[in-house]
Amino acid sequence: MDTGEKVIKDIEKNGFSVSVYLNQERIFASSKAGLFPLAEFVVKQSKESKNYKDLIIGDKIIGKAGALLILNLEPSFVYGGIVSIKAKDLITNRGINLKYGKLVPKILNRDKTDSCPMEKLVTDVESCEEALNIFKKLFSLS
Repeated sequence: MDTGEKVIKDIEKNGFSVSVYLNQERIFASSKAGLFPLAEFVVKQSKESKNYKDLIIGDKIIGKAGALLILNLEPSFVYGGIVSIKAKDLITNRGINLKYGKLVPKILNRDKTDSCPMEKLVTDVESCEEALNIFKKLFSLS
């Protein structure tokens, strides 16, 4: 099983909301809901000046907010169980290989009555660095 298949299995069968591999080894996984686990991982890794060209990231749900966070690390492969069209465009326009289970017009809030609040925070944001700063403040990450 290649690493891309491992990350897909982690998200689809092993119950992780986020799973990250580097050089074929899982370096992070979380079952917590929401954007926090991804933001926490990206903030921690963005402090280190490592080459992440072999980084593979899987996330249960990737909207624009998640995509902008992910782009801070420039992984080689991303898997999303559910991916918004905007997230797909952001990731693939950077030349990153993307696979997904389901493509949706937008990410909704938990009760499906409105857009996801994390998506609303980045409606007018185009910079992955700006998105990172927004979520650092929101989640009190440093």
